[in-house]
Amino acid sequence: MCACVNIIPSVKSIYEWEGKVEEGSEALLMIKTQTSLVDELVAAIKDMHTYSVPEAIALDVAGGNIDYIDWVLRQTTHKKKGSGDS
Repeated sequence: MCACVNIIPSVKSIYEWEGKVEEGSEALLMIKTQTSLVDELVAAIKDMHTYSVPEAIALDVAGGNIDYIDWVLRQTTHKKKGSGDS
């Protein structure tokens, strides 16, 4: 579902929740996948996360290293079940 996850530890977050300003330490994940898998990835994040409304946003890639972008696409292409790949 994703090609790579970068974990950026110790991000300080300040936000309003249920009428109060909250502050907390979190880890930020940058998850690389393709557009067609974003909904599936967001659903998985919501299933696993302890927050009732976890942050999950998608940003379009406007450019970059085409070799890397191609690698992400190859890594996130669904494989047919029973093809022998795990």
